[in-house]
Amino acid sequence: MPTANSQDVSAHNSYRKKLSQTLAFRIGLGLALFVLIIFVSTLYVAQTRGREVLLEQAEKLNESVVQTITLKLQERLSKAESLTRSLANLGASLGRDPEQ
Repeated sequence: MPTANSQDVSAHNSYRKKLSQTLAFRIGLGLALFVLIIFVSTLYVAQTRGREVLLEQAEKLNESVVQTITLKLQERLSKAESLTRSLANLGASLGRDPEQ
């Protein structure tokens, strides 16, 4: 004669067996595996090809920053040069102060 406890265990086992055979469980398991595969493949690509791409992009960024700095320095140097010429021309055209 089966006891109540053994009936509960067998009912629980049959519920477990039925749960693993349901469509919702299989879809959930399939989605979890899909997400895991996507995550692993993303990590693999980031470790292999991603490093090269990041280094290339960093090099391009550094080159553009250097070019920008160079252009700004040339612009400031040109302004300082023109101001110096203007002051020199002004000083030459005014001549010396007679009081000195």
